[in-house]
Amino acid sequence: MNLKLNLETDANKEICTCAHISVKEIEAVILKHSVTTLGELQDLTGAGAHCRNCLFRELDSSLIPKGLYLNDVLKIVKQSH
Repeated sequence: MNLKLNLETDANKEICTCAHISVKEIEAVILKHSVTTLGELQDLTGAGAHCRNCLFRELDSSLIPKGLYLNDVLKIVKQSH
């Protein structure tokens, strides 16, 4: 999987539909709190705590796959900062 993510163009994409959280909001939390794990990210945002489809591709049971997951954003933000 290509982890290319443009944090500017993808910023407003809703990454967690249950918690209504965007990529931009996830990035801000990761940077502000120096998040290193999905568990920390879930605790701080509530994202991925309900249906879990947004955590990573392997858990996505939705009919239309998201294509972008919390795990991806966490990896990309950690690599780029």
